Amino acid sequence: MTDGLAELSFVGGRLAVSVPVYDADSAAIVWEAGEGAALPTLEAADFASVEALVRVVRQVTKRVPVLSVALGGGADPSQREKVLAAGEAGAQHLNQPFATASFVKGRLPRAWVNGVVEPGAAARGVRLVTVGADGPTVSARAASRLLREGQLDALKVHPTDPSRDFRSTLTAARFAAELGLTGFEPAGGLDAANLPRLAERLLGFPNIKVIAHVFSAVKDPSSGRTDPGLVERLVGGLRAVVG
Repeated sequence: MTDGLAELSFVGGRLAVSVPVYDADSAAIVWEAGEGAALPTLEAADFASVEALVRVVRQVTKRVPVLSVALGGGADPSQREKVLAAGEAGAQHLNQPFATASFVKGRLPRAWVNGVVEPGAAARGVRLVTVGADGPTVSARAASRLLREGQLDALKVHPTDPSRDFRSTLTAARFAAELGLTGFEPAGGLDAANLPRLAERLLGFPNIKVIAHVFSAVKDPSSGRTDPGLVERLVGGLRAVVG
């Protein structure tokens, strides 16, 4: 495993969740609520500047042992440089458009870096998230092969599609496992009700570690901030799957 996530306590050695935080206090609350299996995650799009994000990253990493930085804004590729700066400031888990992931991994080899794709129209196809115009659609196998050759850590699929029984997500995960990636990261559309069902099926793919991104489903509707009780429920659901 990439050194950066050595402190993350994968449930059953294989399952964890990424949930949103906003500052050092919320990160500490999430870390405690998830008993080390919930990865505190800042969203780059929430910050007006690189400097503002870096300042909070440095505060958070004094309070928790591991921090993720997401692109935010629905995996907005324009936030990629902020995420890179956050990694240089100490964040260990970095989300990147597929096209720039290898560059970031080369700059920060000890960080866990994913490459983001979107499900394609065909069950076995994915669209590579690039910086400018719409990226090409390739097979899910080809996407994982490219990430593996670029020494990336994980394939991130955003969004998942629970209404189709996660068909395209599971196909992508199978190839990620077969091609030897360390991790697979489903994002979008996940909650405490459907995540255990997906996690149980993902455990059928040998060895691969799963970091499920759950954002809107853990937010308190009145405050808009992450509810630690909902984080506990998420992690509890993963523990029930492992048994």
